[in-house]
Amino acid sequence: MASDTPLVCVVHLGGSLVSDKDGSISYTGGEAHLTDVDRGMTFEEFKAEIAEMHGGDISGLSFKYVLPTNRRTLITISNTKDLRRMVDINRETPSPEIYVLAKGIVPLNPAPDTNNTPSRIPTNTIVELPTPTPLACDRPNKLSVLWDNEITGVGQLFMDVHEFREALRKYAIAKNFGYRLVKNNRTSVTAKCKGEGCSWRIHASRVSTTKVIKIKVFKDVHTCDRVIGTQSHPHVTRFWIANMIKKKLHESPDYKVSDIVKDIDRDYGLKLKYKQAWRGMETAREQLLGKDVDFYKQLPRYCEKLIETNPGSIAALSTTAEDRFHRLFVSFHACIRGFECGCRPLVFLDRTPLKSKYGGVLLVAASVDGNDEIFPIAFAVVEEEDYDSWHWFLLQLRSALSSPMPLTFVSDRSNGLKEAVSQVFENSEHAYCLRHLTRSLKKEMRTSSKEVKDVLVELFLSAARARRKDEFVACIENMRSVSPEAATWVMCFQPELWANLFFKGMRYNQLSSNVIEFIDGWISKACDFPVLKLMEVIRSEIAQLICARLEDASKWNTSLTPRAEEKLHKEINCASLLSVSVSSASVFEVVDEHSNIVDLEKSECTCLNWKLTGVPCRHAIASLSFIGRNAYDFCEKYFTSDHYRLTYSETINPVLDMDSISSISNIEMVDDSYPKVELPKAHRTPGRPKKRRIEPIDLDKRTFLCGICKGPGHNKKTCKALVL
Repeated sequence: MASDTPLVCVVHLGGSLVSDKDGSISYTGGEAHLTDVDRGMTFEEFKAEIAEMHGGDISGLSFKYVLPTNRRTLITISNTKDLRRMVDINRETPSPEIYVLAKGIVPLNPAPDTNNTPSRIPTNTIVELPTPTPLACDRPNKLSVLWDNEITGVGQLFMDVHEFREALRKYAIAKNFGYRLVKNNRTSVTAKCKGEGCSWRIHASRVSTTKVIKIKVFKDVHTCDRVIGTQSHPHVTRFWIANMIKKKLHESPDYKVSDIVKDIDRDYGLKLKYKQAWRGMETAREQLLGKDVDFYKQLPRYCEKLIETNPGSIAALSTTAEDRFHRLFVSFHACIRGFECGCRPLVFLDRTPLKSKYGGVLLVAASVDGNDEIFPIAFAVVEEEDYDSWHWFLLQLRSALSSPMPLTFVSDRSNGLKEAVSQVFENSEHAYCLRHLTRSLKKEMRTSSKEVKDVLVELFLSAARARRKDEFVACIENMRSVSPEAATWVMCFQPELWANLFFKGMRYNQLSSNVIEFIDGWISKACDFPVLKLMEVIRSEIAQLICARLEDASKWNTSLTPRAEEKLHKEINCASLLSVSVSSASVFEVVDEHSNIVDLEKSECTCLNWKLTGVPCRHAIASLSFIGRNAYDFCEKYFTSDHYRLTYSETINPVLDMDSISSISNIEMVDDSYPKVELPKAHRTPGRPKKRRIEPIDLDKRTFLCGICKGPGHNKKTCKALVL
């Protein structure tokens, strides 16, 4: 037969190997195909042929054949050289057979291994040994079975000792046994089975002066009956778990510990304890992001570079007496200028807990732009939410603003926040967020049904939005008729802090804050990151936000922002039906359901809509139309498209290369001239970290009601209703 003539082989798939009485191996079941193999075919081409026959993925398959003169021995085809050798050996064999097996499947007469003196035997020599005792394995059809061939025998090479140790670990997991390292250094590794008196042994050492490691002794025969099972395998360490989950954790930063436990059990048949999985996740996160200590030590440098790359920005870092991290405040110049040039003088204050093992709270200050969209101003990470942290945050915010201006703050009733605002911003107004008040109202009325609570909330919101005193009083009285306790609770808070009718400042009809809900997408996947990494995530998100909104605004062809245009056109359509009478040069009376007095010089109307929104109401528009004036000229500047573009005219530049910090192996690279910042003390509250933001905390003491007369301030024992 000519050497270049293709060899016609029979390929068996889908069956199993059996051992005949004489010890020879044959294949039964499945199906058979014919394929041509010649010396010019590569192993990849051969696998492509098999894949076409198999009709699926063949990554978990191995290819074997028997020698023409020794059908008791299986030979593996794993590369092009093996394939060519198979063709040469079987030149005179009619229709040689190739068996396609799942990796890890052991035949009834296993392929023999070398003896305990393999270094004197050539790599390709085949030596038959007695059949080893098979190890029980409870992991059929698991990915760990694919690691059966991580260790193949004497002569196998590895790039370095680390690669060999990892291969040995996988092999032990796949074969379901434990080993101990008799010798373990940078040049050689010797391991023995943990089973008492077991003969299993492997030795690998460096090849000459290279880093390459070669297996020189491999006695793959277990004479022990030690079977580990699937629980707590000794070689399933946190580093092994980290290697298994690192890719998925990189793709899904919110990968849960419980999901890790399930995935390892499903894929590898190994049952992890929750704590094991958590440690593995922490190790993987550290390998992906870098060590926490590196990021904290870089904070002083980060603050300096932030101001250097973004001139006009504020970065304030505070440490404890022990040089531990305490607080960090960041406000980019693009945010400061955008707020001062294009946003209303309105500041929302909010906070959310961080899930880091060091605890902490993220404080946020934001405003609204001319299109009623949230505009971030400043962020800070503090140790906890209290008066001191809010006071410090507001002091930094005041220093960031170029000039003092009257501001209106909207927030919940957080610990110490009301007092801190009044002390730092003396001329400001402070309003309560209705969203937080309604949540607190529902909690206070915990004994009421859901329907009653919904009615009370609706009446409360109607009272807060009321434009006339009689409307406000009617809403409160209706609340009282449904629940006297609810009406009493609501009126305990000063109406000028939450009702439009009595509020003295300008909050532009912004009755509630949804700042945290807006930025939740930014921080949900980073709230357990180190502080520096968290700030970089926020910086990146704000930079993208500025670019996207500026690009959208460049396409506008209206003098006002889209939402302001919509509001104004709605009022213009209603104004044409109103009758106007002149009281003076700038004062008009406009009648619809009520008589409304419009003062154009003061930009006021008794309906309060002009004051609340900053856009002329229908009564003002009717008066302006009566004297031939344009309503657009009376809209506040914040709603113009030009001011909106000015809000987003500045860009935010990158600060530090996070990948360089993640790969730091020696933190001494940090200049000694920077202040020293150590890790904060680890802090874990009982139970699992909260995934949602902190619910509003009621500062006032709850009013206890009498169980008889339902009156406040006393109980059944002191109730005067019992006195006849």
